[in-house]
Amino acid sequence: MKTISFFLLFTLSIASCEYKDSSANAIEPACTPELVVSFSKEVHPIFNAKCAIPTCHVHTNQSLPFLTNFKEIKPNTSDIISQLSNRAMPPARSAGGLLTAHEKSIINCWVTQGSLDN
Repeated sequence: MKTISFFLLFTLSIASCEYKDSSANAIEPACTPELVVSFSKEVHPIFNAKCAIPTCHVHTNQSLPFLTNFKEIKPNTSDIISQLSNRAMPPARSAGGLLTAHEKSIINCWVTQGSLDN
């Protein structure tokens, strides 16, 4: 009886465990000075694919900040980094999909470098 009770208790404790990979969506460390991130080549395509999509950060949705071009993205950089860091954006069911750790790193590096229009 003790063996069965132990087995059940052990099985329940294992079944209730959940593995969370916190690094999957974490922003990678800041970039190195040698790496220059280009807004037009690297950052803007990410925003176009993941943020400026129908029902999200486009001009047809008046409830969210617009993130379709440099002039709209630049003033929102601190909020963008905050939203990425706390995993609030993009939402899990976003039509554009989640950002990868690499994409978050690119955005973070671009902001760290001064959010240049390059």
